[in-house]
Amino acid sequence: MPQNTYACDVCNIYEYKPYNTSGNYIGFFYHLRKFNGYKHLDQSHNFFGRDPKMHDFEGSGVFLEREQQDYEIYQTVAARMNLRLGNKVNLLLIMPYEFIKIHNETVWSYVDPVNDTTMVLQGQGDLITALDYSINFGKEGNKHTLRPGIAVKWPTGVYNKKNAEGRSFDPEIQPGTGSIDFIFRLNYLKLAKSGFGQMASLNYKVNGPTQQSYKFANSINGQVDLFYQFDLMLERFLVPKIGIYAETSGYNTWNGECDKLTGGSTYLLDLGLDFQVKRFTVQALYQPVLADFRNGKQIGNAGRLNLGLIYAW
Repeated sequence: MPQNTYACDVCNIYEYKPYNTSGNYIGFFYHLRKFNGYKHLDQSHNFFGRDPKMHDFEGSGVFLEREQQDYEIYQTVAARMNLRLGNKVNLLLIMPYEFIKIHNETVWSYVDPVNDTTMVLQGQGDLITALDYSINFGKEGNKHTLRPGIAVKWPTGVYNKKNAEGRSFDPEIQPGTGSIDFIFRLNYLKLAKSGFGQMASLNYKVNGPTQQSYKFANSINGQVDLFYQFDLMLERFLVPKIGIYAETSGYNTWNGECDKLTGGSTYLLDLGLDFQVKRFTVQALYQPVLADFRNGKQIGNAGRLNLGLIYAW
């Protein structure tokens, strides 16, 4: 079992849902996920920074900064391409590159201060290929699109990064997993002539064992957003959106042993804005935390930010 447990074991695929139904697009995305604060210590989770405080243990001369100053930052830069095969089938390719930074404070004393620990690693993530089938229905002024599909995450990423002492980092924070995973997907899009619309997605991810005998728990994530398309003329649109995102997973296992400090459920608010000029779209989605129920004494979710630049044809 790992001596430390980290936060990103619940993460699932990020779904981009284009408003146009032609299907073809290429895009570059940036995803930022932050974790800080501990719920069992009644600490807040701050996406825009931390306010470090030191706690004195009953005049003992020992200060503990660890719980207050710990943080984890996961950043992903991903290239995506979606191609329409015929009239109904979509092929999606996602190639991510991961940046991870984890900071753990340790105990300080007046006599013998101990340095903190910061881990920084980066590398190629796992390639994802996906297929879905478009089902279109509805009247002219009220169109619906349902897209059931499946995705496969291939073990193409780096999963054996080591520290300066030659020890491998824990599987949870490696850029890749070394496992083959399957994601069952369902996306829904409703477009009304009035400009109002609705989008929803549901994913169920089945994780295989990694090369380090570590197995991430299966996970589910879902999202429902409402949006409105403001027509600014000259093929320009401004699209604000609001909604809810939720994800949940069970316990991970290492050599068959259950890790009680993994998994849980998280609920996020979606606050997004898209700006479309002809074939180009700039997307921003901020996700503050509504509720966080992580198993054990894990570090908490502080929120997420997703940015995208997309060209569709």
